[in-house]
Amino acid sequence: LVKMSSKLDEIPAMGQLFEKVPSVGFGLSLPHHNIPQICLDNHAAGQLAVSSLLEMGHKRIAFLNLEPSHRMLIARSHGYMEIMKEHGLFKPEYLYEYESKKREYPIEPDESIPDCADAVKYLKSLKETPTAVVMANDWSALGFAKACREADIKIPEEISLVSIDDIGSLCKISSPSLSAVAMPFAELTEYAGNMLIDSIESPGIYFAKHPSAQYLPGKFIERESTKRI
Repeated sequence: LVKMSSKLDEIPAMGQLFEKVPSVGFGLSLPHHNIPQICLDNHAAGQLAVSSLLEMGHKRIAFLNLEPSHRMLIARSHGYMEIMKEHGLFKPEYLYEYESKKREYPIEPDESIPDCADAVKYLKSLKETPTAVVMANDWSALGFAKACREADIKIPEEISLVSIDDIGSLCKISSPSLSAVAMPFAELTEYAGNMLIDSIESPGIYFAKHPSAQYLPGKFIERESTKRI
């Protein structure tokens, strides 16, 4: 089982290993590697976050990404844009991206939630302020909620907030608790493990000999940070 990363390209032996040993990748999709892969559907996560807010009556929906060069989060922003454009609601000013922190490898755990004060100030400056915001991940959503409290902006009374990931209990213990698109992290590795067992027990099985990518979607969980309008 291989957690897919762009860093794999720096290890030439991996290609040789994939040719000789049954292998299944999980996480990101790297189509140039000749193995079956199970991936989170990050594009669909962005779509689902927006579609859920549209069903609640929101039309002015912003998307905030604090790591605009992160491949996974880029896919989420593309899903957001696709649905907004499909409904004729996309406005470039509602897509707010800025690099909150320069990432170095190996990545060290963050010691504090990101400062989203500038993002909140920017949204308040718009001629038509959004009624809802989708944050690219849980950590940034916590930072945005904190910045709203400091700016005396009430969630969800003044703005609804949706996160993507729903890792652990972060979204549940936030105040208010955060609505989120829960990504299937546990199912991802279980699925990959079962595929690997199948390829070992049945060496001639089709998928084991051909590069492919299967995507697992998330599901929307409604909590206190969103309201219907």
